[in-house]
Amino acid sequence: MDENEFISGIRINNKSKFKKLSHRDYLGALMSLGIDRSKTGDIYVYDDYGDIVVHSDIADYIIYNLDKIGHNKIEAGKIKLSAVSFKEQEHEILNIISSSMRVDNIVKHLVNSSRERAAIIVKSGNIKINHIPEDKVSTELKEGDLLSISKAGRFKIYNVGGTTKSGKLKIQIKHYI
Repeated sequence: MDENEFISGIRINNKSKFKKLSHRDYLGALMSLGIDRSKTGDIYVYDDYGDIVVHSDIADYIIYNLDKIGHNKIEAGKIKLSAVSFKEQEHEILNIISSSMRVDNIVKHLVNSSRERAAIIVKSGNIKINHIPEDKVSTELKEGDLLSISKAGRFKIYNVGGTTKSGKLKIQIKHYI
């Protein structure tokens, strides 16, 4: 299955030379169209444009109905997901030691709870792996995966580097601030 069938990128070019648009401006414009927040993904803001990851079934709706953000004229168009300008955000490195790369085991360390509580978080649909919702606790994460946890933040499996004497994995995770 191709993820581009379900996820699209939209580039919004700011036509105003006087006002720079912020993340809040882009998100507010989407919400004013009546779009459910669960249908939108990350918003990457640059000086002259913003790239937004959205569910494919609302991409055309956004492009045809969004002509202004605030008082700024904009131009919106669909782009391939590979063309989205992903920008590295400020982050801190977390070092954890885990017995496996299962999503429930990693979530337990990131939200500082028990594995049972982490399993409830995963099963309730509050987890996205690489922008795709995930509800299976047994899903294996790998280096480079982006993990979004509702109300906890966004994390990237940065480095899986070796094992401890007891055989547990040493994992470095970027926590985006």
